[in-house]
Amino acid sequence: MKKKQHDLYLFRYGIMKGLLIMKLVIGFLFLSVMTLSARTYSQSTKLNLNLKDASIIQVFDEIERLSDFGFFFKSDQIDLNKRYSVELKNANIDEVMKEVLKDERYTYHIIDRNIVISNSQSLLPQKKISVSGKVTDNTGAPLPGVTIVEQGTTNGTITDFDGNYTIGNVPANGVLVFSFVGMRTQEVSVGGQVIINLSMEEESIGLEEVVAIGYGTQKKSDLTGSVSNVSTEELSTQSNTNIGQALQGKMAGVEIVSSGGAPGAGSRIMIRGIGTLNNSSPLYIIDGIYMGSMDFINPNDIESINVLKDASASAIYGSRAANGVVIITTKSGENSKGVPTFNFSANMGIATPAKYLDLLDANGVAEVVNLARTNSGLAPLEMLTDLESKENNDWQDIMMGPAFRHNYNLSLSGGTENFKYYSGLGYLGEDGIIKGTDYERVNGQFKTSYQKGWFSAGNNILLNYENTKPSIASYPRGGLYGSVLQALPTMSLYDENNLGGYGSNYGDAMNLVNPLATTDPYIYDAYRHAWNIYAKIWAQAEIVKGLKYKIDVTPSVNVRDNMTYSGKYDMGQASSIKNSVSRNQPMTQSLLVENTLNFDKTFGDHKITALVGYTYQNTKYRYLFGSGSTLPTGLLELDAATLDRMVTGNSVESALASVLSRVFYSYKNKLLLTATLRRDASSKFAKDKRVGNFPSFSVGYNIAEEQFLSDVEWLDALKIRGGYGELGNQEIGDYKYTSTVKTGINYADGDGGVHQGAFPREFVNPIVEWEKTSMMNVGFDLTAFRGKLTTTVDLYNKLTDDILLTVPIPYSSGGTNDPIQNIGQISNKGLEFAISWRDDITNDLNYSVSFNGNFIKNNVEKLVSEDQVINSGQSFRGSYTTKTLENYPIGGFWLLATDGLFPDQVAIDAHSKEGSLIQPQAVPGDVKFIDANDDGVISDDDRIYMGSPFPKFSFGLNNHVAYKDFDLRVDVQGVFGNKILNDTRNVLTTVVNGTNYLSSTLDYWTENNKDASQPYLRYDDPNGNYRTNSDRYLEKGDYVRVRSIQLGYNLPTRGFLNKFSRFRTYISLENPFTFTKYKGVSPDYNSFNSYSRGNDYFAYPASKIYMIGINVTY
Repeated sequence: MKKKQHDLYLFRYGIMKGLLIMKLVIGFLFLSVMTLSARTYSQSTKLNLNLKDASIIQVFDEIERLSDFGFFFKSDQIDLNKRYSVELKNANIDEVMKEVLKDERYTYHIIDRNIVISNSQSLLPQKKISVSGKVTDNTGAPLPGVTIVEQGTTNGTITDFDGNYTIGNVPANGVLVFSFVGMRTQEVSVGGQVIINLSMEEESIGLEEVVAIGYGTQKKSDLTGSVSNVSTEELSTQSNTNIGQALQGKMAGVEIVSSGGAPGAGSRIMIRGIGTLNNSSPLYIIDGIYMGSMDFINPNDIESINVLKDASASAIYGSRAANGVVIITTKSGENSKGVPTFNFSANMGIATPAKYLDLLDANGVAEVVNLARTNSGLAPLEMLTDLESKENNDWQDIMMGPAFRHNYNLSLSGGTENFKYYSGLGYLGEDGIIKGTDYERVNGQFKTSYQKGWFSAGNNILLNYENTKPSIASYPRGGLYGSVLQALPTMSLYDENNLGGYGSNYGDAMNLVNPLATTDPYIYDAYRHAWNIYAKIWAQAEIVKGLKYKIDVTPSVNVRDNMTYSGKYDMGQASSIKNSVSRNQPMTQSLLVENTLNFDKTFGDHKITALVGYTYQNTKYRYLFGSGSTLPTGLLELDAATLDRMVTGNSVESALASVLSRVFYSYKNKLLLTATLRRDASSKFAKDKRVGNFPSFSVGYNIAEEQFLSDVEWLDALKIRGGYGELGNQEIGDYKYTSTVKTGINYADGDGGVHQGAFPREFVNPIVEWEKTSMMNVGFDLTAFRGKLTTTVDLYNKLTDDILLTVPIPYSSGGTNDPIQNIGQISNKGLEFAISWRDDITNDLNYSVSFNGNFIKNNVEKLVSEDQVINSGQSFRGSYTTKTLENYPIGGFWLLATDGLFPDQVAIDAHSKEGSLIQPQAVPGDVKFIDANDDGVISDDDRIYMGSPFPKFSFGLNNHVAYKDFDLRVDVQGVFGNKILNDTRNVLTTVVNGTNYLSSTLDYWTENNKDASQPYLRYDDPNGNYRTNSDRYLEKGDYVRVRSIQLGYNLPTRGFLNKFSRFRTYISLENPFTFTKYKGVSPDYNSFNSYSRGNDYFAYPASKIYMIGINVTY
């Protein structure tokens, strides 16, 4: 039976893989057919031409009129004045082009139905010359150390102390590239010149970079708020397939943590700490489109990422911005004079588990389990006797191992002076390091813009599809990964006598499924499909010079389709007698309309930029759920179910209307003022509580513009800034201010009859209102030594008031829930900094180093009352491990303190209160717990504060060096000062069940091993040695991780590669080294639950990834 079902699974798996291969083959066939079609068209299309005294442009226009061909050429390479006479009948395009160009030094190439004309002289051997000259800055001062290189080669030189240079062996029609730190790189055509003097312009670096700030852009030198940014250059050299991974450790004050190592798992971003007990995710804006996540965005389509961190920077988004704002700008087309640019990138590699836990084999687990049972007066476990006749399986080796990952991206961009376009297509496939888990993602983008005079318009369409094969999370004791680690080595892989064909536990062993069975689609199957469609249409008109009106219309649809199937099986204590299936389909539709007026004018020394706008967003959510059982094996349709059929669903609608304004004023680029006001009205609150006003004000002072610093040559820019602002948070459920009413509530009238009644389903709070976040920020920005050194430092105080909390009410009230109230206050205070240095050592060698860090303290300032406590962090044993209360951080660890193991009975007797034993069930070798409240009893009241799950300091160190065509990047990231409760270790050392355990359990206490790390083994554990809420499982979460190492090589674009403008290859290692004392699989894991952020309970293990890749531009 097992073999048959396993073969069916392999057959189905083969079909799926076969379908994928067929898709690829069909794709290649399609491209081949299109190519053949293009060639066939060029041969079969016949033209009749009769032109006299026509220009070459007129000839091309006539050919385009008579056919589907189009022409691409550079006007400076074509003689536009020469006249042509052409008379041809029934000629194909090759015959026509040969006739037209027969006396010319032009050549042509037919690509699909496009004809590219070029000057054939560029294909002939060129005369080599020597070029000399002088390089100066824009004031005429000589520039020593400027690098001059012949484009596409390693032939180069540098200027001397007086700015002079000479470079030999240069083609007469070659191109020289001039580069210098702090100056804009310039390309100059030689054109046969032997003397080329150049005045270089300062590059937009450091404080002169332009960044996105929300409803516009601004130079860094004009910023008065706190904004961090990452450019496409820092992302394009990465092999990351997830934006969160690409950003980790690159921005001060932006903490990015993993949500687990499962394929497709996203990252959690926290900007300057957690300021709420509700949704603490930032607002994501991609090209002006509001999104709830950025995990599904293709990193290859990104141009830049800007993070608005303080209130003065993000107040323009009002009630959405309390947790910060992440603004992503995707790539756009450029004026390529009609010639398209193709970019293709691909990487593939292997992911392996970053760490395997050291588990016991059959002999080891038999020793500890049977000894614990014997010490408790129980017989040995049946599955752990007669080991010679049983299997000895390593379930980590069976279920975990290397997994293939691959990522492909293709983009096409270009345009003319008026019209520009960008389109991208990406595919990502990830197999899981645990069998039965995988993920794939398809991204598409199409972006255009048109501008003619006073009018401009455009569109942006983002498409995404995700298919996730999830691990089993609903199975008890840690889901799939927990089952792998706890499975007894003696459990058989297969057993044809069992329904389903898999081995099982028996006797007194723990009720766990066979992990291998979860990979069988006839036993367990699941998928998570997601479709995301975002479209943006915009138009802008310049009413008068400096005043522009813009309208943006953004519809979006997000659809999920989630299915879970459980088949029939018998695995001893774990069994299912019927097939069952459940399916749910959430769908969110949104329409956002934004109208804005922008004013930008300079009056002498005064510059004013102003923005006013009105926005409206309507969101509709619909949820459908269906389930049923007793359906044919392998059939996943709900209609096939004959029992337990259930269908339910609901829908909600919400709206947000906003008026926004911002004014920026600059005097001589020295004194900077910014003021913002946004007024939001949200349907999530009652009518008289819907409106919130969110103002901000900030100032900046560019000290370096002062005359008294003009002689400080090493100082490029120095600005101090400060600001204050208020933000809101509306991220709660809909209609929390009103309740639905349940009818059919009958009660006796006392005379033998009944009255019909009704009762609210929920207790609500009609006066619930916005959370309010206020923030103060002061900082400075420094750029020095011609842009080589940049430094930013910020000091901030973030205070969130009116925290939305559920407040307990008496059970006697009859309510089924606790209502939400605005009671609570949380603060985050910190200091963040970012320092970078970049330099060119020689014309062949350059490097850059950047270091950023963030010191932060999280604290609950106020709750409902001083003695209110929110217990959380509930372990699998039901014990609470964290508390949220006043004057402590959110979700701080409150645990029982321990003092080692009792060495003997004397120590037990000494641990007493007024003659009574504090731990009366203890024996030598048991854990000694501290009676913290001195009441003579060990209970939850003895839990004391043991540490915070939030790091006190986090940092990123990013290094890059390039030598000729080679480049090396090493990124390091780490955190210090946080704690992690290793609940996984607790389960795997608690020898009270018939499961497997860590090898450390062999170091158990005996009379001959009193220095043991593990207590005296007793299966019934009367002393509570293994209680989760003790400090025995609390560990330091400090770590330093080499985030990535990447070595790249840019192949010279000459010879057979001369058609490419860039051809880069690389190898990379992701997460190759992690230095930590944490004993779990990865210290970089955090729960999405703010109350139990630091609890690690069988988190999907992290991976080491070995990749190779290419990046080609044509």
